[in-house]
Amino acid sequence: YNTGWVLGLCLDIEMRYQTGGKATLDDVSHELFKRNRNNQPGFQEDEIRRIMVAYAGGHMGEVYDKWVMKPGELPVEAQLMKIGLIMKQVDVKSVTPGFASTYRAGNMVVTADSADKTFLQNDRILSIGDVKFDGMKPAQVRMGLEKLSTSYKVGTPVTVVVKRGEETMTLTANPVAATVKGWRVMNDPLATPEAKKLREGWRGYTKLKGWNY
Repeated sequence: YNTGWVLGLCLDIEMRYQTGGKATLDDVSHELFKRNRNNQPGFQEDEIRRIMVAYAGGHMGEVYDKWVMKPGELPVEAQLMKIGLIMKQVDVKSVTPGFASTYRAGNMVVTADSADKTFLQNDRILSIGDVKFDGMKPAQVRMGLEKLSTSYKVGTPVTVVVKRGEETMTLTANPVAATVKGWRVMNDPLATPEAKKLREGWRGYTKLKGWNY
């Protein structure tokens, strides 16, 4: 899901860059809706590509083939620079449950680097607080962890239900303060006038949509 969002961001920036801000990925969405609304037949697989080319030129076909149809990393940092933005690694203060976990083979499990000795490596996590992980798919796990990350408070214990071997156990985790590395998107002090203009157009659009960047 995140890859799709980032891909859309990269394509949108490229359309703005190729047209001087005159065309965006939103134009493609509107065109698809116009062509297929009111129970009209759906569109073919390459229709998005064709519309992007129509709005922003043949180069969009090349980047579509490279970014959408082939595996590989997306050029996020390079794209952000085209609209006068850079990514910088920063220290982010957070609160963790006091143990480390990962999603493995369809289950959430405690990892070996747990700081809380109440939990053992490979304890299978069934639930943390009111979030149940048993049987969740990866996207659901991610959303559950995001919800929990904002609820942890130092000094406020959290109930964790785990499966250890054949036994189901209810344990208590004690959240702790932590500093982790994160990424922040900010204005590029070396941005060209053209990039700044594209940035303001893009930022104005995101504010119109109610997004905060």
